[in-house]
Amino acid sequence: GCFIEISYLFLYIIYAPREAKISTLKLIVICNIGGLGLLILLVNLLVPKQHRVSTVGWVCAAYSLAVFASPLSVMRKVIKTKSVEYMPFLLSLSLTLNAVMWFFYGLLIKDKFIAMPNILGFLFGVAQMILYMMYQGSTKTDLPTENQLANKTDVNEVPIVAVELPDVRSDNVEGSARPMK
Repeated sequence: GCFIEISYLFLYIIYAPREAKISTLKLIVICNIGGLGLLILLVNLLVPKQHRVSTVGWVCAAYSLAVFASPLSVMRKVIKTKSVEYMPFLLSLSLTLNAVMWFFYGLLIKDKFIAMPNILGFLFGVAQMILYMMYQGSTKTDLPTENQLANKTDVNEVPIVAVELPDVRSDNVEGSARPMK
C-alpha cells in the first residue's frame, strides 16, 4: 500500500502544474514528516512505555476513522445535487470491500485498533452504495427546485448606482451619488 501511494504521489508531482506540485510537497512535509515526527516525539516523551502501543493504536484508529469519514462531504454533495457524478460506484465498492477485509483481519489477530474503525468504514461504504443506487438515474437538469427558481434574482432588475468620489486635488470634497442609465 505504501509503495503504491508513494508511486502515485511521485507520478503526480512529475505531471502536476507547478502550483499543485508546491502545495502537494508542502502537505507531504507538514503532514507526513512533521505530523509523524511530532507523534513519535510526544509518545516517547509523554506516554509511559507500557501504554505506548495502546496510545499509537488509538491514534491510528482515529486516522482510520478520518479516512472513512472523508467521503461524508461527497455524500452530502450527492444528496444536495441529486447526482452521483462526484461519487463513483467502484470507489464506494472498493471502500466497502477493503473495510470488510481489514475488519476480519483485525478480528482474526484480535486487534481492536484494526477491527473497530473498519466497522464504521463498512457502514459508510454501504451508505455510499445505497446513495448511488438512489440517485444513479438523476441528471444535473433536475437540480434547481421550484423554491430556488422563485428566489432567483434577475440581474436586469437590480439598480446600478455610480458613486462619484471627490477630487482630492481640488476644493470639492462633497462627492455625489446618482443612478446610472
